[in-house]
Amino acid sequence: MKKIVPLLIILIVSYFFSKPFFNSGYFPTHDGEWAIVRLVEMQREIKNGQIPPRMSDYLNHGYGYPLFSYTYPFPYYLGMFFRLFKIGYTDTIKILFILSVFLSGIFMYLFAKKLSGIEAGVFSSILYITAPYRLVNLYIRGSLGESLSMVIFPLLLYISLFYIEKPNIKYSLLLSLTLAILILTHNVMALLFFPIFISFIIFFSNINLRKVNLFLLRNLLLSIILGLGLSAFFFIPAILEKQYILLSQVKLANLQDNFIHFKDFVALSWNWGSKPFFQLGWVHILALISSICVIVFVKKARSKGDLPVFLYLLMILSILILFTNNISAIFWKIPPLSWIDFPWRILAIISFFISLFSIFLVYDKFTRILGYFIVLLSLIVNINYVKPISYLSKPDEYYLTNDDTTTSMGELMPLWVKTPPQNRWTDKVQVESGSAKINNLIYNSKSITFNVLSDTDSIIRVNTIFFPGWHYTANGNNIDLNYSNPLGVVKLTLSKGDYIIKGVFQNTRVREWSNNISLVSIFIFLGLLGKFYLDNKFRFQHDEKNN
Repeated sequence: MKKIVPLLIILIVSYFFSKPFFNSGYFPTHDGEWAIVRLVEMQREIKNGQIPPRMSDYLNHGYGYPLFSYTYPFPYYLGMFFRLFKIGYTDTIKILFILSVFLSGIFMYLFAKKLSGIEAGVFSSILYITAPYRLVNLYIRGSLGESLSMVIFPLLLYISLFYIEKPNIKYSLLLSLTLAILILTHNVMALLFFPIFISFIIFFSNINLRKVNLFLLRNLLLSIILGLGLSAFFFIPAILEKQYILLSQVKLANLQDNFIHFKDFVALSWNWGSKPFFQLGWVHILALISSICVIVFVKKARSKGDLPVFLYLLMILSILILFTNNISAIFWKIPPLSWIDFPWRILAIISFFISLFSIFLVYDKFTRILGYFIVLLSLIVNINYVKPISYLSKPDEYYLTNDDTTTSMGELMPLWVKTPPQNRWTDKVQVESGSAKINNLIYNSKSITFNVLSDTDSIIRVNTIFFPGWHYTANGNNIDLNYSNPLGVVKLTLSKGDYIIKGVFQNTRVREWSNNISLVSIFIFLGLLGKFYLDNKFRFQHDEKNN
């Protein structure tokens, strides 16, 4: 019963802090409705046979958009699981946001509990659930990727603790899989969290083993390589093929405008504008100050040997906070940080670490009372931020017909598109010059087929923006493509005659190699998983015989 009560408390708190998602309808956020449109598009592309999905045909007013070539896909893969049960698109996205709260609370509890006991787990979990920036992601920004990445931070470090204790195949595979999921859930969060993950394992292996274990680090390197391999199909093309899109040349925002002033951390206003609410949470700051006081003034805290852990966490938190301020501007001009436009994204990781400091509030009766007081205060204060600006009542059909790009500035638009589409085309394929007839048109996001009966030399315009991977044939012969026009759409020059035109969206060499790396990694993962299962089965049978 004692084991169940803390989890029940966490589940109840999670419910109240995600309660608006249980109501009917939805509510406006910066990106929340786009998540629904993206889920719709993910299903379209999978139905079209795009595995993995990369190129949309429906979005961008029907002219096509390489959405999942660059946008983190895992939240929508997860969404497709719920779609198997005929759950609506809007409800599926709401479920994913709800899970982001419940699961992050549970994993934070397990992680902090392993570090410092049950009460530490409850304190850290509730502070993590009630962190103001999480509520910003839920009710202002509507960032599905960041919300779900907050589930993975404690999970990855929780598995890391087991791995440090026993660096076997089981925990190596779990590390690989969790790292891959983080990369696929939010690539920016993965980039920011990765060095922390490495430092955490090195630090805690040194604390637990009194030295850096080379065997452990070797296995860790192999786990990281496997994790990168599992996610290679996404992140390698996203990096190497970034050169084709607007994002390679245009920043989404001015870096200087998106640093956080230290005074913003304690601001009390709830801002629904274009720049999010940056408060760390004055209750969370109180928890941090209290933990510092406990370490300084409570002898038992230092005698338990927690001082090195405290100093490590304080160092990480301090570095993270400095990197949100323009003091660190020079570092944000160096790759890979230069790829990130919004330094305030670090607030997701800061929220994780500042919540974790409550593990130092469990040493005696006084510190426990202080911990319970801070947690209760956080519940009372931050429940006020669980408030959508309004509610929407839009059916799923609305999102099925939404053909926006789902990106803020059309930043994934190919560079050769000089005039982005503003309206949907009248005909998918049209005769731009000459005399010709088009019939038997069949198309989706992966292919297009149609017949052309051309009475004269003709130019046929296919209202699909060209993107590397599109190949066309006329009567089985490769045909040169012309896309040097303002819209960047494909134009085919045909002489007089009868043609069967086929266009197929194929893998580039980069995508093909990346897919193969992931495929090989999956086989290695499954092979090692099978080996672990057989080894355990053999060991169990051997123990049974001996008994």
